[in-house]
Amino acid sequence: MLIDGNKNKSIIYFVVDGEDIDYQPSSEVDVVDGFYNLEINSLNKLKNDSYVVFRDYLSSFSANIKILEISLSDYSEETLGNLIALIYYLNIYYACLVGENPFINHK
Repeated sequence: MLIDGNKNKSIIYFVVDGEDIDYQPSSEVDVVDGFYNLEINSLNKLKNDSYVVFRDYLSSFSANIKILEISLSDYSEETLGNLIALIYYLNIYYACLVGENPFINHK
């Protein structure tokens, strides 16, 4: 989520820590497809590696951008409710940044 005010920009993104199922490619992928030096052991490893690249690129992009990372480490109803509430309050924050009424329906 990119929050763009008059003079300030903020990026808020969510990170899901851990998953119940971690998919792994078969050993034939390396041999048959010619990816000899590609070290993808699992889907989570690929996700984590791409997250590190994203975070490093984002932090080097601009010193004026404020970055908020929200990590979700639990898969429960309470976590989902907290996430929905957080997104709701982020929309209020964004409306205040751009000088709009946060409690009316924007199109």
